[in-house]
Amino acid sequence: MKKAHDIRWYELADLPEMVRLHQESFPDERWTAQKFCNFASKAGNGCIVSVRDGRIAACMLYHQITRSRIRIEYLSVDKYYRRHGVGTELVKTLLSGHKGRTFTAMVQEGNTEAHLFLKSLGFESVPPFVCENFFADKTGAIPFQLRTQRPRKGQANRLLVGSR
Repeated sequence: MKKAHDIRWYELADLPEMVRLHQESFPDERWTAQKFCNFASKAGNGCIVSVRDGRIAACMLYHQITRSRIRIEYLSVDKYYRRHGVGTELVKTLLSGHKGRTFTAMVQEGNTEAHLFLKSLGFESVPPFVCENFFADKTGAIPFQLRTQRPRKGQANRLLVGSR
């Protein structure tokens, strides 16, 4: 029996929904299915999705910059699933699979909802507090960071069951 929700690696069949989510969340940026594939195919990059009721409820792209540093490049949650823990569950899955690392995210300066979301997960804004002209539309970004604890002896880092 299939669960009502699941977190997994993206599949090619997910691309239309991922593009729709991106356009809904970031109308000034145009990501195509090909751009998602190109991003996810590069070494150190990953794309995970949250599936609820048979549809993509959220999508997150990340990039492992070094062995100890991972940047969340993009997180989008379908408007119907916001404030239902979907984004939190997706980020916590990434965090739990990479203990002992530092996570970063750049958030648009005026995106208070995203700032509060990251702070609720333990992220803190770090100097410089605003990076001017960071995004394509020339708006500034606020960098956020979170350091996770190393796993205890005998515990393994696991991102997803059956991860690649």
